[in-house]
Amino acid sequence: SLLSKASPQDAWPPCPLIILYSDNINETQRRVEASGGKIAKKIFAFPVVADFDFIDPAGNQLAVWTGAT
Repeated sequence: SLLSKASPQDAWPPCPLIILYSDNINETQRRVEASGGKIAKKIFAFPVVADFDFIDPAGNQLAVWTGAT
């Protein structure tokens, strides 16, 4: 499964986490899942931003963030 692969945090040499921006984080998460992505960290809201992490079908971990929700 994609989630059983080593995460970028375990990789050596370390690799960057690509962070994407979305105006509609809920819709973006829905589309990620519909396209075969696996959610690694559900949407987490901070005081002025929210983000989530996912693993794409190729096994790459990425993040999506948005401004105040």
